[in-house]
Amino acid sequence: MQFTSALLFLAAAIPAIAGPIDVTAEPSNALREKRAVAGCVVKSAWGKEWTESGLARYRTEFTSEKIPSSDVCKVPYFSCLAMSNRQCWTRSDGTTVVDGSYAKGAGWSSYQQCLTNGMKQWAKDNGCSCQGGHC
Repeated sequence: MQFTSALLFLAAAIPAIAGPIDVTAEPSNALREKRAVAGCVVKSAWGKEWTESGLARYRTEFTSEKIPSSDVCKVPYFSCLAMSNRQCWTRSDGTTVVDGSYAKGAGWSSYQQCLTNGMKQWAKDNGCSCQGGHC
């Protein structure tokens, strides 16, 4: 009985500590900066595949025209639930590379879906056309 009373007391105290919640506030989407850049193009190209720690590791290379390809590192376009150990960097030639680990076998379709969704969103957020097999 005392344990139940203590739980009820704690459950009532937590909202008081947290403060009021503004249910009318717009959801924050500060990670995605939407802009319209006339004539911009986003592209992806297959990099390679290898096995690391029992997982399939896929590399994809991203390039763009009139916007920085490094956006794919700053914004989680290519960070999916099925992906682990995501690595992202931009080479000196301006190409941005994303490596991610997936389960072998079934992970291939997760990778393909992640890439397609990410490319479409990246193009949409920047008002760009999308070129390549995942648009």
